Amino acid sequence: MDLFKTKICGITQEQDLSAAVKFGADAIGLNFYKKSKRYLDPTIFKSWSRPEGDFKLVGVFVNAEEKEIVEIAKQIPLDAIQLHGDEDASIVDGLRYAIPDDTQLIRAVRTQSDEFSIPAMKAEINRWSNAGVDMLLLDAAEPGTYGGTGKRLDWNRVSQITFPIPWVLAGGLTANNVAEAIKQTKPDGVDVASGVEKSPGIKSESDVESFLNNARKAFAAEA
Repeated sequence: MDLFKTKICGITQEQDLSAAVKFGADAIGLNFYKKSKRYLDPTIFKSWSRPEGDFKLVGVFVNAEEKEIVEIAKQIPLDAIQLHGDEDASIVDGLRYAIPDDTQLIRAVRTQSDEFSIPAMKAEINRWSNAGVDMLLLDAAEPGTYGGTGKRLDWNRVSQITFPIPWVLAGGLTANNVAEAIKQTKPDGVDVASGVEKSPGIKSESDVESFLNNARKAFAAEA
C-alpha cells in the first residue's frame, strides 16, 4: 500500500507544518540529522500543536544508531522512518523488531545526477527491497550532503527502471516541473524540500500550495 503521494520535507517551523497540511500534503518530513540545515529538534516539534488533517509524519535519519531512531519514533510517534544515509541493509531487521508493526520503513537510494548508472541503481533498489523496506525514495546525491541538494536526476533514465515496491521521486522538484516529472517517471509519490523554500528549512507557502496542486493534477491524469 502506498504511504503517500505528496511529501513536504524539511519542515522546521510550526507555521510551515500548518500550511503544508492545509494545502493537502499527504506526508510531512521531519529531518533529525543534526548536521542538516533543516534539522528539527524532536523536543521542539513536540511543543507544536498538531494541525487537523489526514497526513503522515516521516522521520528522516542519516547514519543514526538504531537506539536513537527507536527513541525518537517513540517520542513523536512516527508513521514512517526514512533512512537517508549510508546505512547497511542489516538495520532493517533490527528496526522491524523494535518499532510498531504499522511504522513503515523508507529507504533513500541516492545517485549523482551526472553519474547515473542504471545497473548500479537496480542493484541498490533490489538490495533494499529484498531487505524488507516498504518504500524507496530516489534522490540526487552531492558529495558531502544527504538530501536537499536541489539537484535533479535524469528522468529519462529513471523511467527505464522497474521498481519492485512503491517508490518516490525526489531531487530538484519544483511546482514548475513536478507535473512533467510525474508524467515521465510515473512514481508512486513525490518528495520536495528545497524546491518550495525561501531559504533552507523556511518554506514558501505559495510554492508549497502550487507544488501540491500541480502534483495532484498530474497523478490524477496518470490514474
